[in-house]
Amino acid sequence: MDVLNYMRLFVEVAKRKSFRAAADAMDMPNSTLSRNIAELEKIIGLRLLHRSTRKVELTAAGEVYFKRCQNIVEEALSAHQALRDVSERPIGTLRVSLTSDFAIGYLAPILGDFARIYPQIKFNFDITVRPVDLQTEPIDLAIRMGRPPAGPNSLVVRQIATLPRYLYAAPDYLGRAPRLMHASDLSNHSLCVGRGAARETDVWRRLHRGGETVEVMGGSRFVSNSAEVNRAMAASGIGIAGLDPRIVRQDVEAGRLVRVLPDWQLEPTHVYVITDTRHLPARTKLFIAFLMEQLGNQISIAQEDPETPDAQMLMDELSGILAEITGSSGKASFDVADVRGETACFAVARNLQGVAIGCGAFRPLQPGVAEVKRMYARAGNVGTGRAILAFLEREATARGYREMWLETRAVNRRAVQFYTAAGYTPIENYGKYAGNPLAVCFAKQLGFSAGIVFGAQSS
Repeated sequence: MDVLNYMRLFVEVAKRKSFRAAADAMDMPNSTLSRNIAELEKIIGLRLLHRSTRKVELTAAGEVYFKRCQNIVEEALSAHQALRDVSERPIGTLRVSLTSDFAIGYLAPILGDFARIYPQIKFNFDITVRPVDLQTEPIDLAIRMGRPPAGPNSLVVRQIATLPRYLYAAPDYLGRAPRLMHASDLSNHSLCVGRGAARETDVWRRLHRGGETVEVMGGSRFVSNSAEVNRAMAASGIGIAGLDPRIVRQDVEAGRLVRVLPDWQLEPTHVYVITDTRHLPARTKLFIAFLMEQLGNQISIAQEDPETPDAQMLMDELSGILAEITGSSGKASFDVADVRGETACFAVARNLQGVAIGCGAFRPLQPGVAEVKRMYARAGNVGTGRAILAFLEREATARGYREMWLETRAVNRRAVQFYTAAGYTPIENYGKYAGNPLAVCFAKQLGFSAGIVFGAQSS
């Protein structure tokens, strides 16, 4: 066995402080592992581990060697994983520790999209609020909401989203509660207060409106560490809760909750991903990127019929803008029938209030190639265009397409810049655009990174 493999075995034992746990993780007999570590100590000429019947501890020399070996082993494993990722789609089991609130309110509604794109990834979710030891437990990453998690310096903590929180109450409660005109009036109301690991009630009580801040003083009879419980209490008429609009949308649409003091908002909730290393397998990196994209956008995107009133209104707005910029509305090259069916897609983006703010589509062009059509995002909705394009790329990938092609006009510089920033490269004008000096065509290969795009204004 070469030295690198010895080092890998040693790092596993040092991390887990147990020969048996390391042997289980490496899928090898405990006696074989012990013999290999002894051989490594013989090669080095120093004892690296103190062994006892209860636990394993590093010697002074072992501490120094572990710090050096850990980075070397991680780099070697990352290089090996990178080579595998070139030739195959991400596979294996993704093990995630997360709270029930995040699992139900945020992950469950979007997980199907990720699972459909990467069918070879399996999922194992540990629903808990307890701190997890990522170095000794079989967990790839942990997701936590609230304040930055405390832990060893070896942990890597990434903030992936900032979630807004507003005030909601049931109409029944508001009908019998004291008058509510200003945030300071909340001290006279029943509050359903969220509580995290470290005095999260303080965060709830601070509200903002522009440059004005109000501290809501006083205690609450109803304190919970679950946003879902607070939502349910508010919907049943117990009091006012501070909640993310995404998890109360159905209650608002059904009339069970209404937003109160709409000019005011609470401190946002931050979402963090924690791993024990920066060198992550493809399945973990793609999952984190997916969460950042989905949670970072304060919008929802879904496939809809292209002849709904909202869809027609968006496309009419787009036609007017294109006519001003290029002299052509683009209607002549688009037929709603082309974006219906299993091989096509028409999508609409909506904000947290359900208002349609953008659209986009693709249709089959030739085997393995889909064509982007009717991309539009209303002005002022930063990031909507790139989110719609990412959605279309994921849907095209799931339908088996290998490339996305599109045409725009050279004079539409913002569209050209947008697609270039999103990873599209110029190609020879195709189809009816061939020989047209006003048209420019672009293409993008679809693959692992589909859906991770960067850009600005859509066309």
